[in-house]
Formats: sequence, structure tokens, C-alpha cells
Amino acid sequence: MFYNSVSTGISKASPEYSTPSFYASPTPSPYFPGTPSNLSPSITSFSPKNPTPNYALNSTTPFSVTTDQPVNSAWYLNGANQNNNTQAWSHTWDTEGQNNVTYVGANGNGSVSIMWNVATCSPFDMNCDGLVDQTDRAIVWNSINTGIYCQRCDINNNTEVEVFDWVMVSGNSV
Repeated sequence: MFYNSVSTGISKASPEYSTPSFYASPTPSPYFPGTPSNLSPSITSFSPKNPTPNYALNSTTPFSVTTDQPVNSAWYLNGANQNNNTQAWSHTWDTEGQNNVTYVGANGNGSVSIMWNVATCSPFDMNCDGLVDQTDRAIVWNSINTGIYCQRCDINNNTEVEVFDWVMVSGNSV
């Protein structure tokens, strides 16, 4: 807050000056000075960043959440508690379809949650639309041509997308 003593004629030493109450909190919060210290926790980072990812069958996905306060953690897969009281959890996808992964963190100040809607499908179905077709071949071919690594396109899991991956998708397409 800027204070201009020339325009008002009041200085910090004058009796008319007083510190605004929102600047003079007797017990400032370590998170935000001048605010109550019992703010609800909040999520500061999470992974995966995409809330609607697609994963191939038999692939493993790590999930993680970071909060600004210590919390008790719970992970849910399709509503079932995974009994994991940590801010990280991973899952190997063994069935095709839509899955809901939810994280809930809670403490005496409140709770936070985040949800992912995960589609799992055949490793050859790049866009998880239920078909292995020209679109899937094009997705792999685009990764080869641009040199941009696409984990879903790396069928043989050798950390590069190559013609072999395209052949694998082509051989399984309709």
C-alpha cells in the first residue's frame, strides 16, 4: 500500500494514522500473513497432468499428489478404497474400459480431492476408440515422422517409436 504524505498531510507519526486491521493480525498464518491459520489444504501438484488419460492394457501408471499441508491420504479405483495412505499410488491396468481414480487428502482443516477418468484399451488402439484402424496407424506414423516420442505408440517398449511399432499396429488393424 502506497502512502502519500504530500497529498493527505498525514504521516505515520501523526495521531490520525493507524495501520489497517488486515495488516495487523495478532497470529498470522505461515501460509498467508494476515489470514486465519486453519485454511483447508490445497493440491500444489499432481501427476498425471492429463485428467482423462488413455493407457494400454498391462501398462502401469504412477499417480501422485502433493499438498501444501500434511494430510491423511486415500486412493479409490472405481469407488473401491485401495488402502494406501500415501500421496503416491500406481496401478497396472488389466481390463479394458473406463476407470475412475480418485485421490482424497484430509486433515483437521478440511479436505482436497482430484479425479482422473482413465480409458484402458488394447495396446494397438492408440486413441482407445475400440477400433484398431487407419487412425491408429496415422498416430504412430505421425510420431515417427515428427520425432516426438509417444509412449502409447512405443508398442515394443524400447523407448523409441519406429517402423516396427507401425507394423505392429498395422498388423492388428481392420
